[in-house]
Amino acid sequence: MTAPQSKAPSQVRAGRLAPAERRRSLLESGIRALSENRIGKAVHADLAKIAGVSTPTVFHYFPSRKVLIEEILNDVAGVIRSQIISIVDAESDKPEEALIDSGHAIAAFARDYPEYAKVWLIWSTLYDPDYRPAYLKIEQEFLAVCAKLLSR
Repeated sequence: MTAPQSKAPSQVRAGRLAPAERRRSLLESGIRALSENRIGKAVHADLAKIAGVSTPTVFHYFPSRKVLIEEILNDVAGVIRSQIISIVDAESDKPEEALIDSGHAIAAFARDYPEYAKVWLIWSTLYDPDYRPAYLKIEQEFLAVCAKLLSR
């Protein structure tokens, strides 16, 4: 009797997760898929391969490519808000220090969330009418808090 052979790395499947955990895991895999394949080229199958799940599993959570991309970009925007905008927007008695802190926050974001930073930069050059308005909204939020900081 021969020993059972293990599956090749590309055939290893993800373990069972609660629906909220699976969705979070898929969003994280989606960030990687977008950072590797560009927003315009990433598809459900790319995300499934990275996450180690079937393509129908991805469709279960994100029924269309548009919904998939929008949810991933919303996740990127949320991280930008929490890691950069909230820091730049923090009230400070010393605006000069706050300006320096904002630069540090952007550098830390790029260091700590490199795939998110890459997707943010790719998103900034995407002029697709489905995704451009959401980018412009996050850009306006960022510019508004920078203007507030500079006016102090």
